[in-house]
Amino acid sequence: MNKEFLYTFTVFTPTYNRAHLLPRLFESLRSQSFIDFEWIIIDDGSEDETSETVQAFNSIGSFPILYQYQPHQHKKVAHNLALKLARGKLFLPVDSDDELLPTALEILSQNWNEIPEDQQALYAGVTGLRIDESNKIIGTKFPLNKMDSTSLDMFYCYKIKGDKCGFIRTDILLEFPFPENIPNHVPEGVVFSKIARFYKTRYINEPLLKAYKNANQITNYKYQLRLLQENADGHAYWAREILTNELDYFRQRPFWFFKIAANYTRFHLHMKMKGSLNKYPIQSKQAKGLVLAMLPIATIRFLLDYRRKN
Repeated sequence: MNKEFLYTFTVFTPTYNRAHLLPRLFESLRSQSFIDFEWIIIDDGSEDETSETVQAFNSIGSFPILYQYQPHQHKKVAHNLALKLARGKLFLPVDSDDELLPTALEILSQNWNEIPEDQQALYAGVTGLRIDESNKIIGTKFPLNKMDSTSLDMFYCYKIKGDKCGFIRTDILLEFPFPENIPNHVPEGVVFSKIARFYKTRYINEPLLKAYKNANQITNYKYQLRLLQENADGHAYWAREILTNELDYFRQRPFWFFKIAANYTRFHLHMKMKGSLNKYPIQSKQAKGLVLAMLPIATIRFLLDYRRKN
């Protein structure tokens, strides 16, 4: 897909009732040592002062800010909309409760430009590390300070843990949009794992982003159960995608696939409980056998979802 790009980066932030968090992210963008970027904010139906907050940013910001409101349709729709609007060659998602470190965009740009131009078509992007509020690395570092691999190999072969921070080329993401016909939340792995089957990523052991805990996050049992039910379709679909496309990695992480096979049935049971008519069938005989073998565990996990206490 041909698209004209005006900036190196599009920083994309989906937000929902988080006007109070956006100023911290805005200030981190104002502090960037690399300034060739735009900021796209997709407001997913907020009922707070998000619009007014962004208007105030526009009056003092030194970079382009594009604000777009949409009715509440979850991050998948916001992500797809931002890609259609993006004028940056490299697409960097940053959540509203995160903060980019001052040299993040500069580091990402430098590492991307170190890849020979005639080789860049083979790469999806560059990924670095996240730190927490105590400046500790989240999860595990990559095996080497700089290496080329895929997110699938990183997870299955190198056992890398924890959320990371990085960009993906905008043109690639436009070819792999989030499915919007699946109700509510769709895990990001649905898209990023597909990309990893075709493109490499350059991984660097450089902290790029500070992640903050959301103090307003609701953790009570009834709320978590409601989320399980509402998002069951997306998780069942993701489990189907993993079992369909990633079983070649079974020997590297067998217990992960046992868990996913159980979750495939578990979330379908939640879908049935809420009256969803969607089904995500599996064609592979190996995957079907794994799902059948895990049926008792899946049923127990489903029942436990309704027996957990605060």
